[in-house]
Formats: sequence, structure tokens, C-alpha cells
Amino acid sequence: MGKPFKVELEKLAGTIKWAEQQDVTALRSFFSLNAGTPLICIGSGGSYSAASYAAMLYKQMCGLAVPMTPLAFDTYSDTVIRDSKLLFFSAAGRNKDFLIAFQHGLEVGRGDMTGICLRESPKWDEVIGKYSTDFKKHTFPIPTVKDGFLATNSLVAFFVLMYRCFFDAKPSKYIQKGIGYSYNHEIVFSKIDNFIVLYSNLSEPVAVDLESKFSEAALGSVLMADYRNFGHGRHQWFDKKGANSCIVALVNENDRPLADKTLSKMPDDVNVVRIETELSTPLATIDLLVKSFQLVATIGNMRGIDPGRPGVPDYGTELYHLNYVKLISDDCIKLPAKELAICRKLRLGSKALIPAKEYEEYSNAYDGFISMLREKEFDLLALDYDGTICNVDRKSRYNEKLEDSIAKKLNKLLSDGIKIAIMTGRGGSVHELLRKSIQKEYWQKVYLGCYNGAVIVTLSDDATAIEAIKDAPLDEQLVKLEKEIKCYSFVPTFRKYSTQLSFTCMDKMKAYEICNEIILSNKLDKLHVWSSSHSMDIVVSTRASKSAVKDISEDVLAIGDRGDYEGNDFEMLSMPYSLSVDGVSRNPNSCWNLAPRDLRGLDVVKYYLRKIKKTNKGFKIKF
Repeated sequence: MGKPFKVELEKLAGTIKWAEQQDVTALRSFFSLNAGTPLICIGSGGSYSAASYAAMLYKQMCGLAVPMTPLAFDTYSDTVIRDSKLLFFSAAGRNKDFLIAFQHGLEVGRGDMTGICLRESPKWDEVIGKYSTDFKKHTFPIPTVKDGFLATNSLVAFFVLMYRCFFDAKPSKYIQKGIGYSYNHEIVFSKIDNFIVLYSNLSEPVAVDLESKFSEAALGSVLMADYRNFGHGRHQWFDKKGANSCIVALVNENDRPLADKTLSKMPDDVNVVRIETELSTPLATIDLLVKSFQLVATIGNMRGIDPGRPGVPDYGTELYHLNYVKLISDDCIKLPAKELAICRKLRLGSKALIPAKEYEEYSNAYDGFISMLREKEFDLLALDYDGTICNVDRKSRYNEKLEDSIAKKLNKLLSDGIKIAIMTGRGGSVHELLRKSIQKEYWQKVYLGCYNGAVIVTLSDDATAIEAIKDAPLDEQLVKLEKEIKCYSFVPTFRKYSTQLSFTCMDKMKAYEICNEIILSNKLDKLHVWSSSHSMDIVVSTRASKSAVKDISEDVLAIGDRGDYEGNDFEMLSMPYSLSVDGVSRNPNSCWNLAPRDLRGLDVVKYYLRKIKKTNKGFKIKF
């Protein structure tokens, strides 16, 4: 299994040239859009080294970033994943761990995610097709096609592609040729079992990759430490175990004085290998990576192991193909229902993090809210559309009907005499879709609030009133906002509906800030910016979903997905009796998410709907 490592190294120069010629414009936009959002980079094996380099670049240029393996990604809370950008790495897009993590990202994330691979990947495409057509995978078919056992050409390609996303320079002009390492004295590597790799910020991804290659090719064990953490006790290794150990120092121009001073303090008999570059930018990382491969080849030759084809035992193949999702529990953090609901309100994962007085206040509010729900008899069920009864991926949004399981639930409630209002920022398309999903005999009982409540019709009504709102003159404050936004380089294409401007926007952070800057600086006091799961709406607040729903009935149970203060369901879910399937406000008296921790998406609203019981005058909901 694999290819000779020597042959792989001979192709590196060509791979660098190829990678720097690829068009990374679309991939670059992923990093620049919503740039302040934390980034999670996911990869396994050699791809984890690429994830480390991407995280390093993002931390230097944009915001917080962290690399992680698929199993580590699985331990992150849904809240963290939803509030982060996700970047997936896989050379072939087919290993099981990667696909499990990717599917988890699609299920939990809010869509700000992308992936990069170097070969066509039917298995990856199959998962994408099941969940979303919004997801954009960037495929760069590498000429070398497939690595040997260790990630070599694919890894260098990943590094160069990532570098090109952040810089215009071409790495091939700067990567130094020749032997890339030196020794302090002759080292018999066949007798060295332990390698302590020292690094700084630019060289950490290379240290990560050395650990990967030394372990995977059985060349020795690797301990990693940055230069300063080495001074906090890690040096003790050489006092106790130094006989069969060696330091591998990764050195670039930024950290050279620190590296020299650190190594000068070590006893003369300590074995030291220096891998060095004269570069001082993230190009240094690529240069050090290529040079580290030479050291791997040298040690492999001395040990009689070809790192490109070290041989894989049968149990290794079985380990590689384990389906870990079936072997771990998602209940590592089990919280009682009340504690879970309160932690969601306060954006924290543990009761211990909440001040006792604040927890007590929210606990009392929770008890009062549950008691109110149990006692209240409702006349109307108000449901948000996108993200609540319809998934937010493009495939679901452009279906001609509701998902069968949701349509069946709604028709059952209607057959029990329960009235339903469905609120959306959209227009006549939802009217047509609901008519295809709801039995005609119940149309009179279904109210549709379009354009965030600007117009309300029943399904029995035609779409004339909806179209009238769409074609009416634009509110004067919206006209002002549209004019002012043209002063910015960011100029979206609006959909205009008299009392609302809507647009789909990849860079939501920029859009939200710009729109609010214009509203505040021009005193457009009637306007408010709402963010839905897939778009941005600027609406005239004189006719909001909350007041529109109350026009139908005062005895309303409202369910939506974006109850946070920036969310488009905030007003509707600020009513006393309101539940969220996802984001919640901090208001202790409304907008609670009472779903079990393991439910997501449509399963949450179905859970709520199962709790509804018909009464003589309407319905109740009990938890």
C-alpha cells in the first residue's frame, strides 16, 4: 500500500506550481465574509495539518480560529457550531470520520461553511445532496491524483491554496531548495526514539504534521512544545530520558533569536536538529513543511522504513474504518430539562457558570412560564415558516410542498378545529405552497401573514392582497435607506415589498452593521433590521408579526426559530406564550426553548406539536 516516499518528494515542486495557479477567488470569499466570526477547521490524519495552517492564517488576518479532528468537533455544543464558520478538509472526501463530522456540521450549522478537496468525491456529494444544495464544495483536481501512505503532495497543495486565499505572492518564488536541516553533531537516528519538536506561531502547523508523519510511519514518538512552554518543565525530559531523544527545532526569521537563546541553554550532548528558513511570513510555514519532509525521508531511510509505504496491519485497517458515531454517547453533558432551558437563555453550557441569584430568578421564571402554558387555553397556533416548519437549506426552501411529516401534523391539528397562522417574510409563493400542503377543507382555518405581517390572508383567499402589497409604493424611509446604501461598496440586490426590503446576503455581519448605521445616522426610526435563517429583512415596524398575529387572536401560542434580538422572529416570540425551536431571547418571561438536547430542526417543532391537546374551545400544550 502506498507509493515510494522519494517519488512523492520529487513531485512537490510541480505541485506548488500547480496550486499557485488555481483560481481561489470563491474560496477566498469564504474567509473574507463575516470575517469576525470564529472559524472551526476540521480535518483528520494529514488533513488536520492543513486545518492547523488554515486556522493559523485566519487567526492572523481575521479572527479566532481553531483546528480540530472530527471526534473533537463532535464534542462542541450546537450553540458554538451555529455561531462559527466551518471549514472542512479532505483530500478525497470519503473517509468515514470526515463524513460523519461533515454531516453533523450540516445538521447543526447555520450555513456559513465550506469544504475543500483535491479529487472528485461521490460519497461527499451524496451527503451534500441529502441535506443541502446551498453548501459549496471547492474541488481542485490535483495532477498527482493520490498520495502514498502519508499526506505529501496533497498537504502541500492545501497549504499553498490556503496561502493564496490570504496573499497574492506565489510560493514557488520563495521556497528554498537544497537540504533544509542541520545537526549540532552527528546523530544516529536509528537509536533515537523520542523527538521533541519546538515551534513558534508560524511553525506550529509543521510541528503538527511532524507528529502525524512520525507516528503514522512509526519513525518515533513526538512531543510538541512551543519555545516558551518548553521552558516550563518540558526540558526535564532531557534530564531523565535524554539518551535516546532529540530536539527538532523549527526556526524562522521571526523566532530565530528566541530559538537560538533557548537551544544555547541546553547541554552540549543533547541532540538537536534545526529545520530553518530565512522567511518571516506565512510562506515560512510552507518552506519549513517541505524541508521537514526531507528529515522524514532521512530518518525513514536510516530506520529501513519507507514513509510512503510503511505497511498497514489488518487491525490498522479495521481501526480506520470504525464508525465512531455508533460507539460514543451524545450524553456527556446531561442536563435536567429546566437547567438546559435556562442555560440556553443565558448562552452557557453549565449551571455552575451562572451566578446563583441570576439562576434563581430564571428558575422561578421558568416555573412560572411552564405553569402559564399548562393553564392557558389557546385559540390560535402561530408558526414561523423558514427554519420552523421548513428547513432552511435551498433544497427545502424551494420545494413545492411542506415536508410530508409536517403537513400531516398540521392537517391533524386543523381537523381537531385548531386555527393556525403561518408568518413569513416571503410573499405569494408560500400561499401557493401551503395550498398544496393543507387539505382544501381546512383552508379557511389557516391564516398566512406575508412580508413579516404586512398583509394577512387565509388560504381560502386568493393572492390578490399579497400582490397588492408587493406592487404598492415603497415606504419613504425604505426609499431613503436604499439610496444611502449605494454610498457603500456593499450594494445588495433588494426584493421590494412596500413595507420591506429583503435580500440574501453571504456577509451578514457587514450587512447588519451597514443597515443599522444608515438607520441610526438618518433617524429612520420606523425601520428595523431582522436576520432570518437565510436572508436579511429591513421592515417598517408599524406592522410587525406580533401585532399582525394579535389581530387574529389574543390567545396565541407562537413558535419560531430566531427569537434572539437580531432574529426575524424576535417580535412574535416576545409575546407571553412563545416557544423557540432554536435561538432564544434573554427575556425570562417568553421565548423559551423546551426541546430535548438531541432534537434539531423539524424534529423540534414536531416535538412541540405532539404536546398540543385539543380542548372544547381550542387547545392546550403541556410539558
